[in-house]
Amino acid sequence: MKLKDGMFQVVKDENVTITIKSSFDSGNQVVAVLDEDENNDPFNFKVTKNVGQQHEVRIRVEFIGASTGAHYTIKINGEGAGNEGPFTRFIKINSASNKRVYNFRVV
Repeated sequence: MKLKDGMFQVVKDENVTITIKSSFDSGNQVVAVLDEDENNDPFNFKVTKNVGQQHEVRIRVEFIGASTGAHYTIKINGEGAGNEGPFTRFIKINSASNKRVYNFRVV
């Protein structure tokens, strides 16, 4: 499933799951969008694009009320053949950006 950091290889009709957990308890401070459409579920989606196209998931997190060392754990997994996931990423409180973009290229 993985091509390089931030880019994943998927197949049409594959189910993709993204889970995001914080290391601190301050309520839901995560916003995610699939293909710039707020009606799509960015955390569980079926690949609907054709070969050569891609889905894009944009994630933004906040650290309101979090202490030093706080982070978010992002796990990305798919059900396609050859999947080596889940793939784990982190966003730390002192990261340069609290935003991430993940692309899922259909092959």
